[in-house]
Amino acid sequence: MDLAGGTLAARTSRGRIVTVKIDSMTFLNPVHVGDEVSIYTRLLGIGRTSMKIDIAAWSRTRESDVSVKVTEGQFTYVAIDADRKPRAVNPT
Repeated sequence: MDLAGGTLAARTSRGRIVTVKIDSMTFLNPVHVGDEVSIYTRLLGIGRTSMKIDIAAWSRTRESDVSVKVTEGQFTYVAIDADRKPRAVNPT
């Protein structure tokens, strides 16, 4: 989930980011070995240097066409420069 959220944050800020906070995380259903897992992200807000992203994971068994939400959470990322210091987010 962090990799999916980090991808959106890096693309939004057009550069390096770090995860600074997981605001909430809810485990709704188990994921079993062999399940297909899909991760979906949604940008909730942009601050001067930070981005809040909603992330949801859904799973599906190999034999089914039905997906079930298994986990959801809100993550906060901060854009950083080459010296690993916070920098302004430059959304497109």
